[in-house]
Amino acid sequence: MAFTKSALESNLWKMLLYHITQRRHFFPLLSIYFLTLPDATAQQIGLYTGIGSLVSFLVEIPSGYFSDHFGHKKTLVLSKFFMIVSTLAFLLATSFSGFILGSVFLSLSFAFQSGTSSAFLYDTLHSLKREKEYGRMQSSISANASFVSMLLIMTLPFLAPIDIRLPILIVLGFDLIGFFLIVTMVNPPIEKKHQAETQHTLRELLEEAGKMNMLPFALFAGLISGSLIGSSTFRDPYLLSIGFPLALIGLVMGLSRLVWFWVG
Repeated sequence: MAFTKSALESNLWKMLLYHITQRRHFFPLLSIYFLTLPDATAQQIGLYTGIGSLVSFLVEIPSGYFSDHFGHKKTLVLSKFFMIVSTLAFLLATSFSGFILGSVFLSLSFAFQSGTSSAFLYDTLHSLKREKEYGRMQSSISANASFVSMLLIMTLPFLAPIDIRLPILIVLGFDLIGFFLIVTMVNPPIEKKHQAETQHTLRELLEEAGKMNMLPFALFAGLISGSLIGSSTFRDPYLLSIGFPLALIGLVMGLSRLVWFWVG
């Protein structure tokens, strides 16, 4: 595909839509949906979440290695493919193992997206000679994705009484749109040059990470974020158990995304 200015500029609005499709708008309902399965227990919610977090830990650095060697666009395509598999696993799940599969592929998707989407955006802006806009553009994409996410999170719980899986089915539709958007993006010329300059082995990347002395901060950040993620999966079933309607749970979660939008 020709590296025309208009083709490169289309990467910017496609990146916004891609980030919108990566948001999991059905999360406020996921653990509630899980508990409707036969023999499902609250303890298993923590197990499938923990397994997903373990996978994220194991593939975070290798996914960066993959991105450097095979290209940012290919990595984003793979990330979206993993997300589609994850959504299908949750949608079709009839047992605990289905949720494990969904959680694993969800973590794979986020790991392969992490850092790669930012690098792809920067390379696009650099090719357009607009790299000074990177900070503003990145914040704008994150903020607007959070705003749309807020609207969907507040809307989807109203569909759950029809069928608890309907919100997941809608998100699957978004995932397919996101996959098409990524496939039609163009690789910025700068990315090919960047790939040639960053041919490092996985061992070299691990050694470089060790030299940065970031372990204390990483452990602290991991402890905080892990506690928040782990507890959040139990929050929604708890709210439902004490009488909160699904619509109100969606409203509370949606308002949190409004804060994300404002901060972004």
